[in-house]
Amino acid sequence: WNTVSSYDWGTGASDLEIDTLIRRLFAALNAADLAGLGSLYAANSAHVTSDRTLFGVGSIVAWYQALLTNKLPGAVFTLTSLTGAGNSRTAKWTAASSRGQVQDGEDNFGILNKQIVYHATHFTIISDQPQPAPT
Repeated sequence: WNTVSSYDWGTGASDLEIDTLIRRLFAALNAADLAGLGSLYAANSAHVTSDRTLFGVGSIVAWYQALLTNKLPGAVFTLTSLTGAGNSRTAKWTAASSRGQVQDGEDNFGILNKQIVYHATHFTIISDQPQPAPT
């Protein structure tokens, strides 16, 4: 975290432009628009999840494809709060899908030159599917 927090993010986009970028991400999620999602990230971007850190647009788009196809197909994502200033934002969100729900979504973004360069995401999918009884 110290490396990210001490990074010289510079300036370049207004708060409104950065807020709009994050809202575009949620619109692309709801449309399952993989190309749209990819266009929001810088070529050298990093996406951090609890499982791994991904680098580059191709890897990030592949992660979204797996999320939208396997884990939360047809999900409706709702941005519940967007906070931050300058080049960093925190988005809290929920999602509902035929395979489960997310109530604790929280993402942190670093934005540079009107593109996402750093994205850390945390969420828990609560399955709507009944669990098999223990045998």
